[in-house]
Amino acid sequence: MPAELLRVDAQSPQVEVLRYAAHFLTRGHVVAIPTDTFYGLAADPFNLAAVDEIYRVKGRPETRALPILVNCLEQALMLVRDCEEGDPGLGITPRKFTRLTELVLDGGDTGASLPSTIVELRGEEWKVLREGAIPVAEIEKALQ
Repeated sequence: MPAELLRVDAQSPQVEVLRYAAHFLTRGHVVAIPTDTFYGLAADPFNLAAVDEIYRVKGRPETRALPILVNCLEQALMLVRDCEEGDPGLGITPRKFTRLTELVLDGGDTGASLPSTIVELRGEEWKVLREGAIPVAEIEKALQ
């Protein structure tokens, strides 16, 4: 069954749309969302069934950690502190997801030409797994 396609203003999302999507997430569903670069899949990272569903939908091996999108460095550091040693990490167009998820928040074209930068944080150690929109030099400066 195709997903519900819900238009959203990616720059200033409507509160009722966010609440509607949050209802899907709290029930353990996967939601396709616009990010700062492209589209991605969102789920509650603390709901293991929801995380498993992302692996299933993406066809991704469970040995490859999933990223967690955060809104600031402090939030990322808080998650790193809360992860146990050995934790694997809680680490496109919207139409692509309409047959894979129940809800797609369609924010239109993201206009991005570079993907997100992915940084692995383990305690005090960090490394860039993929350089994208945020240059390594900017990350180094923020982490000093």
